[in-house]
Formats: sequence, structure tokens, C-alpha cells
Amino acid sequence: MHKAACIGSLTIACRNLIHFAAKTVDSYNEAIQVICGLMLRAHDVLDIDAIPRASAKGRLVDIIKDPLIIKTKGSSKTTKASVKKRLCSTCQQLGHTK
Repeated sequence: MHKAACIGSLTIACRNLIHFAAKTVDSYNEAIQVICGLMLRAHDVLDIDAIPRASAKGRLVDIIKDPLIIKTKGSSKTTKASVKKRLCSTCQQLGHTK
């Protein structure tokens, strides 16, 4: 099975487990015990310490970053503090118009 397909099916299974475990405290405790047991079995079966780690040096790593902010056309954006308030045309007071 392709690695991406494995990750997708594991993600769906974990999401379903999360919804089950969140319903009650008992189901949460049971799910935590099962997950801890699976992790212990995985460490024993895979022998994670014996797997050599690949170094990241020399490899190009694609990192998704925030896009650059580009000024757009149109009127400049003014702050609300600098916008003039509407005044009454008769008494020139704020708060009402005529």
C-alpha cells in the first residue's frame, strides 16, 4: 500500500476514535489505555532506536510560508480615527444630521 494511502486511512481511523473517546470520561480513559498499549507494541515491534535517521543536511526542504503582502490598486486605506465625522448642516454638531 502506498504511504499516502496508509496515512490517510490511519487519519480517518484516528478521527473516528477521537469522536468516540470524547463522548464520556469512561470512553476517554479506555481510548487512552488502548493508545498507550499500541504505542508500547509499536516500539517493541519496530525497534525505533535501531532505525538509522536520515540527516537533513544536503536535502532541499520545501517549506510552505506565508505569502508576501502586496499593495493593491485603489484608494488608500484610512484609519477610523482619521475619518471626519458627519456633522449637522444646521448647527455643525456631531451626533445628528438635521
